[in-house]
Amino acid sequence: MFKQLQKSFVKSAMLSFTAVLLVVLVAVNVVNYRQTVNQVDRLVTMLVNNDGTFPDAPEGGMAPKEHPEHGMPKGMEFRKDDQMATRYAVVRVANNAVQSVDQSHLVSLDETALKELGLRVAQGTASQGWEGSLRYQVAKTDAGTMVVLVDANKETQQISRLMMVTGAVFILCLAVVYVLVRLASNRAIRPFVENVERQQQFIANASHEIKTPLAVLSANTDLLAMMGTEAKFVDSNKRQIKRLNSLVEQMLILSRYDEGEAAATKEEVDLVAVTKAIVEEILPVLNEKELQVEFTGEAQTIITTNKSAMTELIRILLDNAMKYTVGEPVITVEAKRNQLAIENETEPMTKEQVSQIFDRFYRVDSSRNRTTGGSGLGLSIAQKIAETNDVQLTAELTSETQIRFVIEGEKNG
Repeated sequence: MFKQLQKSFVKSAMLSFTAVLLVVLVAVNVVNYRQTVNQVDRLVTMLVNNDGTFPDAPEGGMAPKEHPEHGMPKGMEFRKDDQMATRYAVVRVANNAVQSVDQSHLVSLDETALKELGLRVAQGTASQGWEGSLRYQVAKTDAGTMVVLVDANKETQQISRLMMVTGAVFILCLAVVYVLVRLASNRAIRPFVENVERQQQFIANASHEIKTPLAVLSANTDLLAMMGTEAKFVDSNKRQIKRLNSLVEQMLILSRYDEGEAAATKEEVDLVAVTKAIVEEILPVLNEKELQVEFTGEAQTIITTNKSAMTELIRILLDNAMKYTVGEPVITVEAKRNQLAIENETEPMTKEQVSQIFDRFYRVDSSRNRTTGGSGLGLSIAQKIAETNDVQLTAELTSETQIRFVIEGEKNG
């Protein structure tokens, strides 16, 4: 149980940290990308507004932030170095033909490639976008169409580098936090584990202590019977002693499964074969109660699990069905490839009652359970068996008076 709690603690902490860190790193990269693209777009817009040329800047100085006469966007400023470092080209298109290409500031592409690229962009529907690492913008002029292309290779490389750095930071942080969480998890869950262990030890000790007086009461009841005590009182005592013994055994079983340790041996188990074997064992009880078990569906339901655990689980479900079947005296067992369903007619129930049916000591009808001798622990034990053996156990209403328990395991083959 300690290992399971530790795994759950580490998993929850890591998922929370991963989600927060991922959001932060994605936000950083998105903001950086948008700022970089906006910066390039301002430069492209400035070139478009200045008819495809770079406005002169003061030598070694800073151009004013607004140059209406140069068509510069508001807030745009540049140095002489920026003018010389910017790699751009201008392609002018008219009547679906390239009229001119200015590539004096972009010599990495030949003129033919620029013509093809400029013509394709001019004939497209987008006013701006990307062509590889080139950021372009299309503008209509009196003479036709002007396509301005700015080489943003340096900016895209910076974006890629930041993504790689943040990715490395993400992995490193996850590794460091995982180690720290693993170390901290022992101390964090220890008080809870100790509390649960004390409760389990108390149940075990109390159960063993109760067994002794029950044995004495059973012996005294037998003695009273031999002394001629009225049969109805003797029978009542025996029923209550039997009920208490059953309750003690169930509490011990539940305490064992609370430890969360699944059975070590796992194999391919045919749930249909297991169910038929149990039905053969309980046939005298079924005949006494005038009940029938009908098998429908496939001939086999094979899952990988522990056979003895599944035998105990199915026995509990059949016992529950025998106790609480009303109306039509039939218990239906339906088999599918990886499912086994046990269904019977019962007294009217609500979905809320079914949702609580696996709770400990829960009774849909306490008076009815007194009659049948139910303790309210059987289905809780069944659920624990399923949980500790990687099997799903669910309950559902197929109608107001028809309840269905489904055992589902992983598919084989």
